[in-house]
Parts: sequence; structure tokens; C-alpha cells
Amino acid sequence: MLLHAYVLDCIGELCLEKQEAMREIVQKVYGGGPDWRTTIRTTLRLGESLDGSIQGMWERNQVVAKERAVTLTADDFADMIVQTNFAQFLK
Repeated sequence: MLLHAYVLDCIGELCLEKQEAMREIVQKVYGGGPDWRTTIRTTLRLGESLDGSIQGMWERNQVVAKERAVTLTADDFADMIVQTNFAQFLK
């Protein structure tokens, strides 16, 4: 849930209400300041360029989906990214 929300927020698809909920959850569990994504990156030792990389992947995958006449939803993309790139954190 947390990593899924992280990906959605990186691509601008996490509503303000859920952004606030994630901030509160992350601060309660991990501490940190108001930027909950920074806290997650620091806690999981992820690079600062991750957000931009995820945004770039989203944009490229949207182009591919359009070329193939398929729909790639933000939720499906987030699931794909989490399963492919963050599996070690899901155990």
C-alpha cells in the first residue's frame, strides 16, 4: 500500500486526501518531516532520482500503451513498478 501510493504520488495520481494520509502514516511509523516520500527514500535507502525515474517510466509506458491501443491505468502501472522494483521490501 505504501509503495503503491509512493508510485502514484510520483506520477501525480495520488489525491490530496491520500497524500495527507500517507504523510501521517509515514511520520507515525518512520518519523521524518512533512515530505513523506523523502522519508521513505531515506528509510529504504533509495536514490533521490527515483521520483523522476518513475515519472519517466510512466510517460514512456503511456506512449507504448497508446501505440498498442491499450489502456495503462495509474493503478496498474503502480502495481507493475512495485512488483518489479520493490519486491524485496514486500516480504
